[in-house]
Amino acid sequence: MEFKDVLNDLLVERNLTVQDLSKQIAIDDSILYDYCNGGMPSIKYAVTLANYFDCSLSYLMGLVDNPKSFVFSSDYDMGVFSPRYEKLLHDNKTTHFKVSKESGLNYSSNYAWKRGSIPAMSSLIIIARYFDVSIDYLVGRSDRV
Repeated sequence: MEFKDVLNDLLVERNLTVQDLSKQIAIDDSILYDYCNGGMPSIKYAVTLANYFDCSLSYLMGLVDNPKSFVFSSDYDMGVFSPRYEKLLHDNKTTHFKVSKESGLNYSSNYAWKRGSIPAMSSLIIIARYFDVSIDYLVGRSDRV
């Protein structure tokens, strides 16, 4: 499933309208409508949604079927992304160049990430799939690889 499908399902399951959700989490309803139609959230808004629905980011983004398949926290720390990404590269004996080539990630993004730039959610999804880890691990909501 994709993020938009998971979000729409969660709205139906909770008997919520976009306007109801907008009021409860303080995200403009036009932004939420965009998400329901295929837009991708920033990490900040994705975490807000995951916290509201009490699920992992990996579930919210459609990477796993169980919303609580592992323990996660409500906070995130993007300062852990770069060291964790570097560890994944090292542990898998690969390079960012190879990951970029095989996954379609922008090669130059690695330099921005090393300087503390926050990857877009679409990049986090690609990295999580490539290394078979949770998005929550990549952003510090979980220590589960």
